[in-house]
Amino acid sequence: MHSATLKRHAAWLAVALLVASGAVMSRGENQPARGNSESVAKLEGMLGRYAPSDMSFDARKLPAQDQAMLKHLIAASQQIDEIFWRQSYGKAVEIRDRLKAAKDPTSKLLQRLVMINAGPFDRLEDFKPFYGTETMPPGAGYYPADLTRKEFEDYVTAHPEQREALLSGLTVVKRKGKELVAVPYHEEYARWLEPAAKELEAAAAASASASFRRYLTSKAKALRDDKYFQTDCDWIDLKDSPYELVLGPFEVYEDQLMGIKTSYEASVAVRDVQESTRLAAYIAHLQELEDNLPYPEADRRKVAGLASPMVVVRDIYRGGDLRVGYQAAATNLPNDPKVHEKKGSKKIFWKNVFEARVDKVILPISKELMEPSQAKLVTARGVFEDVLMHELCHALGPRYVRGTDEKVPVNQRLGDLYSAIEELKATVAGLVSMAWFFDQGIMPKTTEQEHYASYLGSILRAVRFGVGEAHGRASIVELNFLQERGAIRRDPATARWSVDASKMRGALRELTGQVLEIERAGDRAAAEALFAKYGSISPELAKGLERARSVPVEIEPIYRNLW
Repeated sequence: MHSATLKRHAAWLAVALLVASGAVMSRGENQPARGNSESVAKLEGMLGRYAPSDMSFDARKLPAQDQAMLKHLIAASQQIDEIFWRQSYGKAVEIRDRLKAAKDPTSKLLQRLVMINAGPFDRLEDFKPFYGTETMPPGAGYYPADLTRKEFEDYVTAHPEQREALLSGLTVVKRKGKELVAVPYHEEYARWLEPAAKELEAAAAASASASFRRYLTSKAKALRDDKYFQTDCDWIDLKDSPYELVLGPFEVYEDQLMGIKTSYEASVAVRDVQESTRLAAYIAHLQELEDNLPYPEADRRKVAGLASPMVVVRDIYRGGDLRVGYQAAATNLPNDPKVHEKKGSKKIFWKNVFEARVDKVILPISKELMEPSQAKLVTARGVFEDVLMHELCHALGPRYVRGTDEKVPVNQRLGDLYSAIEELKATVAGLVSMAWFFDQGIMPKTTEQEHYASYLGSILRAVRFGVGEAHGRASIVELNFLQERGAIRRDPATARWSVDASKMRGALRELTGQVLEIERAGDRAAAEALFAKYGSISPELAKGLERARSVPVEIEPIYRNLW
């Protein structure tokens, strides 16, 4: 996402670091870039919020055929990454390439920041510009920069014949005179999709797995025609491959105008068969978990019999939406409600990303901000199983708005609020579901305090992303709501946080019920009210986060493959 004021003839390199500070660096066309020491220090401080994390993979012991296949998968994923740069912000590529060409140290610092953010907007500071002074277009690269939500909705209402195309998650919206037109992704991004499709076909030819060949072949076709249903089903059915590939347009986080346009992402990974097998016990209980959720029985979905594989992997490359800002340690895909209804969904857990997050962010922030006896209860196991339940519950709950003549997906009704609401739902419903596992003896009840403490440590990490990022916004609501109910407490004397386990279950179930009602009703006004009441960082929390400035906010995965 988004923009900088680049004077083409003067070739300015300007930085408005934390705009309010007024620290600016610039250069003329034939002059070396130079910045004052204060500006350079701020750049280094911004980069210090990310913990570089080595994700090296030694492929040299793999069969030559497998190495060739993985190289094709990475090449396809690199094309997908290029598409995301165009989606994130119209000038992102221009800024990236200009900084890459520069040799001075300041530009190199800026280049790394731009690479982390896929543009000139700070994803840890609610998308404030750190390069230039333009504000982030809420529609990213999916819509005209000046298009407002009201104008778009009014146009769709006035042109019902264009409604389906304009509201599709697989089209880019452009102006054509006074009209808005929808351009399919496979046309808009053909320059990169065709090479990606060919690389996938080459990888399929090199694969020893029949199901992986089928998946890669159908994925190549989908990239060319935007018809993803069959390839999504093929991916869920993938069984006999030691490798994984997540590739395509899935999440809607970047679309902060309407919350409907999907971003391309890619991950090439190696499966951890032993860890994946261990998770199989949880899958058998999806229907019981759905029935346990606090919303009307008539609206609960029938999920028994649907596929829901869970796979632990170590990724060796990630690109697109997965590469920038918030580093996903797990995902539940695809997001197409039609696939969810007829086939199911699949959960991927990136073990190497998860381990780096726990070691470099969650454990340190817990030690810094939590009451010491509870900070000791924050564990990798507790965090992982919290994440596991979060992803399970992305697959549960409403998919369509109730009481409509046609099937209206929840995200269409909630718009730009959907991503944060869905992240909120997955987390709190996950903890409600975990309580069910405790009561059934599937998880040891003696670990309940450990899981709640680990959850608090994860919240204190996530709120640092702020209200401009869906996970951060959801976590702020959770913290404030649970604090209001007394389930989470802050000791004013020590300024440290703790969990009251005796109050967690009731408070979590109450919040889960509210969020599920918002989704099933498609109630945007209720979502706005929830964020208005609970969606701000309190002065007390802000002071605590300031105290923990030395702790990184996120990891910066560094991928290097040895062939």
